Formats: sequence, C-alpha cells, structure tokens
Amino acid sequence: GGGGAQILGVSLCKVQPEVAQLLSAVAAEPRAFDTWMGLLALADGGGLQAEDAQAIYIRFLSEFPLCWGYWKRLAELQPSASGQIAVYERAVAGPASACIDLWVQFCDVFVAVSRGPDLRGEDAMADDKVEACRGQFERALNACAWDWRAGAIWERYLDFEEAHGEVVTLANLFRRALAVPMEGLLGVRTRLRSLVLGDAFPLSLLPVVDNASVQAMGLALAAAPVAVSAQTEAETTASSAVAESAAMVGGEAAMAADAQSTRPLVKAAEATSSNALC
Repeated sequence: GGGGAQILGVSLCKVQPEVAQLLSAVAAEPRAFDTWMGLLALADGGGLQAEDAQAIYIRFLSEFPLCWGYWKRLAELQPSASGQIAVYERAVAGPASACIDLWVQFCDVFVAVSRGPDLRGEDAMADDKVEACRGQFERALNACAWDWRAGAIWERYLDFEEAHGEVVTLANLFRRALAVPMEGLLGVRTRLRSLVLGDAFPLSLLPVVDNASVQAMGLALAAAPVAVSAQTEAETTASSAVAESAAMVGGEAAMAADAQSTRPLVKAAEATSSNALC
C-alpha cells in the first residue's frame, strides 16, 4: 500500500470514506460478521485495489476460516498458479481442513493447473502430473472421505480416472466409493451400472479398451472384497449398500448378456455377480 495511516494493511488515503469507516469498525470489533460482510461486498464489487482486497480477505479469514468461498476469492486474486495453490494449502492447513467444498475447489484448481493452458484435452496430461493429481485427490479423501457430503470429491476423482486411468484403477476406485455411506452413493451405483452395461458412459471411451482390460474391470471389482467391520453403524450401512449395488449390477448384467451376447462389456458385467463387491 501507499503512505499514510493504514488499517488492516490498507492505506486509508486510497479508499473511499465508506470503506475507511468499515475498516475502522472491523478493526475495533473483529468478530462483527455483518460489518465484515459490508466491507467484503465493497471488495467483491471492485471498489478496492487487488492488494487491498487481498489484505482484507486474509484478515477476514483469520477470524472466519470456515467461510470457504472467500478462500476461493482470495485464490482468484493471485497472479500466478503457484499463488493460487498456496492459498488453498493455507486454507486446508487450518480449521477448514475437513470442508468438502474447499477440497472440491482445491482439487479443481490443482487439476487445471496441472493440465496447463496449452493442452487440448485431459488425456494429454503428463504421467507425473497424473500421479500428482491422484495424490491430491487422495489428500482430499484422507481429510473427509467418510463425510456424508463427500460424494462431490468422489465424483471428481471418478471423472479424473475415467479420463486418465486404466480400467483396474477405475474399478478399484469404484469399490472404495461404494463402501462409503454418503449422500451421493446412489449416484455412484448408477454410474457403475452404466459403465459396466455400457448404456451411459461406455468402457470404449476409456483410454484402454482391449478385451483384457474389459475383463479386468470385472475382475478388479470381484478380486479384493471390501473389508466389513461391525464397529460402527455407518460401516454396517456401507456393507449393505455395497452388497445391494453388486446385486443390482449383477442382475442387470445377466439380462444384458441374454439380450446381446456379443456385447463387449458382458464379461465385465458377469464378473460383478451378487458377491462381487461385498
């Protein structure tokens, strides 16, 4: 900022009287949320220079770190990709570490930065970048995989693996997601059904589509059963959901095989029998 008196790192000589008044108010009463909202509305409306807006967001988030949307706005003010990533790293290192919306946004930004501005399609991402993005999704899951609202993270991860992963990797991710009693569980089950039966997102759109990979999809779903624990009601619910999902997919797969025996996904569907996932 420039010379003269400052409040919260903002030079008063550069701002309008209304902004100066609100700055003084929140400096005197930093937990006055409504006053902060008035000040942030002016910052959001472009009434402040970028560096002053950043100073205000940082101070606000030090008081109200769970307001994840303002972490997003702070990140958007950064002039570089590394600056954006640094903002999100700071966010998840604090009390908002289990915030679903924050992790979703962080993963979106991380994947976009990893892809780079010159690539034309997600499948062009370098192998080391793909692994880095997987690591980022795993960080998000480690923080809040079992949250009731974690479906958004699982869906992002599944999207990513459909674009970049091999069939076995994708199948194993489905198995993990189906073990979580979350709000989006039905969507994951429907997505798996559509993938195996080929009536929505066919396996042929994946990077690897040979017969061995088609069979691997079914084998991966059946090979390593999800561990069942009686410790919590949530885990019992998860086990039931997995078994029900497998039965649903297996039954519909059998009908598909009868109706169209030459279908390339039948082998994968047959592998997902009623015991495939439980």
